[in-house]
Amino acid sequence: MHAKEQPAQGVAGRRRAPNPPGQAAVVVRPALGTTSAPAPVRPRPPPESPCSSWFAVVGRSDPAINAPSHAYLWTNGKMTDLGTLGGTFSQASAVNDHGLVIGTSLTAAGTTDGFAWAGGHISALAVDGATARPIGVNERDQVILTTGAAAQPGQPATTLGWLWRAGQRTALGTLGGQSATPTDIDNVGAVFGASDLASGDTHAALWLPRL
Repeated sequence: MHAKEQPAQGVAGRRRAPNPPGQAAVVVRPALGTTSAPAPVRPRPPPESPCSSWFAVVGRSDPAINAPSHAYLWTNGKMTDLGTLGGTFSQASAVNDHGLVIGTSLTAAGTTDGFAWAGGHISALAVDGATARPIGVNERDQVILTTGAAAQPGQPATTLGWLWRAGQRTALGTLGGQSATPTDIDNVGAVFGASDLASGDTHAALWLPRL
């Protein structure tokens, strides 16, 4: 590989055996209290050995000198270029224990969209043509993401949350208002975030898997 002017940027994830698949349907409930946003789930402690075969890092790095950065996956001493959605730039933001990577990329049209990468295949996360921004991924290969609509005359901008798994998307819904923003997901499939109420107030929200 060529030398880089700046070190590659990345985040780490631990690799382990798969968990059983979860349910896609969700039920939205108010979280306890009336805070405007919930605290995120505490991350797991870092692995003991960053050089073991059970350790993976994702981020972005230049594939060549003066070339646009691409998302990468580093595991077992090997870096893999994850490619793009047709554009010139991409960056990865998270990886789960199964090697499912999420991030953002420029498209061939010059727009930015979220992606999911696994096993050498990269997929766009766009919902009905709306740009998606991936937020997090759990060990059931469930991805939470948001899409937004620009403000219209007399109307505020809106944000909607979604749950993505294996190409299938489920709307998370709101607590009666126009917008909802997921911020984290645990390995059971519970999603934490915030939602507007019909009154216009914003409360913490919890989306639970429908068992």
